[in-house]
Amino acid sequence: LANMETYIAEMNNLSMLNHNVFKAQFALDKDLIFKPGQFMMLDFEHDGKKIPKAYSIANAPGKDSKKLELIIKYYEQGVAGNIIKKKWEAFKQTGEPQKITMRGAYGKMTLDKKSGITFVATGVGIAPFISMIKDELENKKNQNQITLYFGVRQNRDIILEAELNALQKKYSNFDFTITLSDADHTWQGAKGRVTAILTEKNIPQENSFFLCGNPEMVKEIRTMLNSKNIPTDRVHFEVW
Repeated sequence: LANMETYIAEMNNLSMLNHNVFKAQFALDKDLIFKPGQFMMLDFEHDGKKIPKAYSIANAPGKDSKKLELIIKYYEQGVAGNIIKKKWEAFKQTGEPQKITMRGAYGKMTLDKKSGITFVATGVGIAPFISMIKDELENKKNQNQITLYFGVRQNRDIILEAELNALQKKYSNFDFTITLSDADHTWQGAKGRVTAILTEKNIPQENSFFLCGNPEMVKEIRTMLNSKNIPTDRVHFEVW
């Protein structure tokens, strides 16, 4: 990756979104100019080695250009999530600001024209899309239809549902479907893999499509869109 601006970020909040995903909020030492859909590279040190990790920016551009939100999946053996969690615990105990060095913003999965948009995400692949959806609706006042299909495995894996509900209530041109591939009997919503849900839908030919999540899903949806003659320059994707 090309050298980008380096930031010193102070963590000022951390909240669990479900059993293994958290949202970390930072105050940067200078203004961050970014396009929704881009990501930051965080530089961690572990056992004397530098470990860079990429995380999508989850907040939309706003009045506070030093604010940054990242959505991070926590693995017990994962280096980055553990470091961030430990820093948050240290901050709560000592009150001393915990700093992380990061670089950015990177990435070309951004919106460049106003159109109807279909987003397809699995897991934490929703992170860049919450930034893009908020930016389109709140900042750019996009009046076109914006639809999100969000696939997770189980009820406990859902994140950001309250936020998505609030956006759907406020903006008549936004709707979303959460689908569970391994739902229990309490789940009243859509069931099945997100690829199957989307295949059943009427695909708007004029839309831009954004895909983010596991490689299998991205490959399947790209193949399906190609079979429906959606031009490749309107299909944007990142895999996790």
